[in-house]
Amino acid sequence: MKLLSRTTLLTILNAAVFLGGGLVSYVVLTHKVVANVPPPQPGKAVPSAAPGRISIEDDAILAKPIFRRSRQAIGFDNAASANGVDSKADIPPPIPPSPVLVGVLRWEGGQNWVLLEGGGGASRRLLAKGGNFEGWRVIRIGAKEVTLHHGESKVDIQIRLPVTGGDTSNNPK
Repeated sequence: MKLLSRTTLLTILNAAVFLGGGLVSYVVLTHKVVANVPPPQPGKAVPSAAPGRISIEDDAILAKPIFRRSRQAIGFDNAASANGVDSKADIPPPIPPSPVLVGVLRWEGGQNWVLLEGGGGASRRLLAKGGNFEGWRVIRIGAKEVTLHHGESKVDIQIRLPVTGGDTSNNPK
């Protein structure tokens, strides 16, 4: 007496293993784990799990973080600030908004000029290398970009001409 063919038996066995594995995975992955570990108390020593190690204070870790080059407390830039002394001289002034590069003019004699726009379009000025505009000084003039330096905040930026729809690589320049 033949009950089932070999192929049918293997198909049923594979389906049972697949469904059983899925059910076990579902139970394992949806099981909620409750941890009864209290959060660490600030200023309290944390015991090390490794044998022979010493306890480390939370304040010691925050005072000299190992992943900061200066090893100064987080939120302080220097030792004077960490001790509560305000040092406004170390904080650089905010960078003012940069002007917009409107155009680059190239003369045959090698003299280049840039047309900068600032203040949301309120002012425009044509400048050569070394010229100043709203606190920015022209350092270098390229074919489609200009490098500016802000004297007060000691920042250099590079501004490129905006890309327009009519500017393609096939157009002769």
